[in-house]
Amino acid sequence: MCAAENIWAQKLNDSSYAAVRNEYVIDKTEKLVVSLFNRNPNNGIEFNGASKIKLFPNDPNSIGIRFQHKWLGLGIGYSPRQAQLANRGNTSSLDLHLFCYGKKLNIDAYFMQYSGYYIENVKLPDAKTKEFKYHLLPELQTTNIGAGGFYLFNHKKFSLRSNFLFNEIQKRSAGSFVIKSSVNFFRIHNPVHIIPDEIVGASATERLRAGDFYSFSFLPGYYHSFVWRKKFYFTLGTSVGPMLQLQDVTLEDAKQFKRTQLAARGSSRAALGYNSNKFFMGIVAYNDIYNYNLGKELRLNFVISEARVLIGYRFEVPRFFQPVSNQMNRLPIKYR
Repeated sequence: MCAAENIWAQKLNDSSYAAVRNEYVIDKTEKLVVSLFNRNPNNGIEFNGASKIKLFPNDPNSIGIRFQHKWLGLGIGYSPRQAQLANRGNTSSLDLHLFCYGKKLNIDAYFMQYSGYYIENVKLPDAKTKEFKYHLLPELQTTNIGAGGFYLFNHKKFSLRSNFLFNEIQKRSAGSFVIKSSVNFFRIHNPVHIIPDEIVGASATERLRAGDFYSFSFLPGYYHSFVWRKKFYFTLGTSVGPMLQLQDVTLEDAKQFKRTQLAARGSSRAALGYNSNKFFMGIVAYNDIYNYNLGKELRLNFVISEARVLIGYRFEVPRFFQPVSNQMNRLPIKYR
């Protein structure tokens, strides 16, 4: 095939792709997308051994505003410490997330650091008042750093951006198989063992004091959007696969062990709401589960989870911002 025929075939393929995609997806990336949100995080740790222990930070809801234009997004949230529940101790945190969504390739990255936890499913008697209270772990610290990317096979018809970034609109129901991979570092540390002495039945292996966990995951899955009257939508997707992990664990008696393990890992997303030409509203939920097998007697699960309620509007780009918008097209970022 000559060069001219190659160019003509490429144009036919491009036009065919655009024609099919226009039947299923409306592009709104040129608009300025502004949304208000209420974020409810639920990032917990669970130990399954002789006893089941559920640990959570005292992490209340946050409110904020988010801006999205083309490939660039910025979100600002605020969660006042006064909103923390008094009987669950004090938690300090830093929670940063980055989302880069294209038509085919999507990338997520995050940095999460928490200090101060409470045991949610165990209440112990106070020595003075004899009342039962949550057991607090004010010095327990966790750090979670990770990045993941997933590829959409049916990107011609299915848009993940429509119901998570809202710079597109899914007009017709469609779905896609996905391949997701991720790398993650998780650290947990407490000056003394994490499971308290008052909990009967904890074995020596469960007297965990610190741990560093490095992991790589490969997660095939499927996502689907159900659309009604071109505006109402419900999106659901899940990915499940193996996670290769390197563990570096310190026990109560300062003994250390390192091992390589293979475990199952799951990731899911869901969205429900209304998405019209300019106005949109919805609920978005994320849930990532990391399983760490520390031996026959103990398993540790770390969950990154949140739900957001949001409402937003798409504006024309203000005139003063137009030069910046034009320059964004020149950067080597394939947001389209």
